[in-house]
Amino acid sequence: MEQLQEKVWYTTSMQQVFIFDMDGVLINSEIPWHRELDAIWPDLIGKDVAVVFPVPVGLTPQGIFEGARQHGSQVTKEKFYRAFEAIAKEVYEEAPITEGTEELAAFLLEKSFKLGIVSSSPLAWIKRVIHRLSFSQEIEYVVSINDRPDLQPKPSPVAYLEAIAHLKGDRTIILEDSNSGIQAAKKAGAFTIGLQTNLLKGYTQHGADAYAQTMEEVIDLVTKFL
Repeated sequence: MEQLQEKVWYTTSMQQVFIFDMDGVLINSEIPWHRELDAIWPDLIGKDVAVVFPVPVGLTPQGIFEGARQHGSQVTKEKFYRAFEAIAKEVYEEAPITEGTEELAAFLLEKSFKLGIVSSSPLAWIKRVIHRLSFSQEIEYVVSINDRPDLQPKPSPVAYLEAIAHLKGDRTIILEDSNSGIQAAKKAGAFTIGLQTNLLKGYTQHGADAYAQTMEEVIDLVTKFL
């Protein structure tokens, strides 16, 4: 009986961690981002380059810039980031927070999860979204891969591994939307949920442990995970 009680105590004392991706997960930003970028893309990076290098999904702005240059674009870094910053200012202030996000966070906090964010976006953009969340003070660790040249971009798991280590997660759930993010989360050893609420038309996810159409379904999956 004493051994059983000790085992139960150990199980319930395990630290549970939930990490959000940002774009397409916390906020419905992928669709407006791509709408705005598609409109200026040929003029920004060059018409010929735009044909062979369409706007990618899941990369850091730095990664997108480097990809454009590798494909022959002559766009300067200053011009490129100026265009991205103009779009970001509008998108992150006006794009809707994903429906059900507040309810999911309340549920996770009730279940003693520590919360984190790992995003490919610059930290300044992440902060614009965080300040719109009612649970902003409960987010304990944030990683901007774009602002960390020491971190490889997704699908590398290094950013997620750092967040998990910092939050001391024994069991971790990661909510992602892009396939590169899903791969990164899986490589980090987390139970990975693919959120399909805000996907671009025609985008197909693969490789996650489970998929959810809504945040309510995410709550159901976390309940089963527990």
